[in-house]
Parts: sequence; C-alpha cells; structure tokens
Amino acid sequence: MTPFKDWLEETNEKIAKYKKSFTKAESRKYRLEFLERVAKRVNEFSSMCGACYQHKGEITTLLNNLEGLIQLSPQATKDYRIKINKIAGHLRKNHNLIAAGTYTAIGNGLGVAIGVSLGVAMDNIGAGIGAGAGIGFAFGAALEAKAKKDGKII
Repeated sequence: MTPFKDWLEETNEKIAKYKKSFTKAESRKYRLEFLERVAKRVNEFSSMCGACYQHKGEITTLLNNLEGLIQLSPQATKDYRIKINKIAGHLRKNHNLIAAGTYTAIGNGLGVAIGVSLGVAMDNIGAGIGAGAGIGFAFGAALEAKAKKDGKII
C-alpha cells in the first residue's frame, strides 16, 4: 500500500468513529460526510498538487482536534468550518470540482427567474414559476449527472 492510501484509510476510520459517537445533528454541524468526500479528493490530487498535500495535514489536524472542538466556543466551530470551506474552495478553483447540488440549485434559481417572466407573459405567474422551476431543476439535474459521470463532484 502507498502512504497516500494509508492516510485516507486512517482519515476515513477517524470520520467513521466520529459518525458513530456524534448525533446526526452534530455530524451535520461538523460536515463529516462532506469532509470525507473532501479528504478523498485531496488524497487523489496530493501526489500532483503541493497545496493538496498540505491540506492533508490540515485535515488530519482538524480531525484530531474535533473531539475537543465540541466543548470550545462557537468561534472554534466557525473556524473549523472556514478551514473545510477553504480546502473545498481550493478543490473547486484549482481542480475544477463542484460541490454536490451546485448545478441543481443554479438550475432552480434560473428556472424560477425565467418562470416569473413566462408567468407574467401568460398572465399566470404561478404556472410560470412552476414550469420554470421544473425546467430549471431538470436542466440542473442533467448537468449534475454529467459532472458526476465526469468525476467532477467533491
């Protein structure tokens, strides 16, 4: 096994341990599912990207300090989330990845906006919003499926 694989296995074991000991609300609060996906992607790029290699250390530190973080101030939790977002931002910017649900949310927003204008033109805003949201959701879901197929989802 390579050292990169060992790091990912250890990281996943720590995350699994926290998932078992945390409540569902705490798991969501500390974004354990997202952190698991981010760690996987950082591991994939760490042999080619110096910043990803450094992010592996940051993820390890975050996980080592997570148990004590619960007892600290809300500011410590905010700092934890900022660090995860920073790492995910690096993945989005430098490796052209997107977070799950991004295209669906954009499609919904654009669909509703287009639906309002269609609704005004048809003198039935409700129907226009519904139709626009449906079309936007379908378009966003299609883009999301393509990104997932291409391996572009964090």
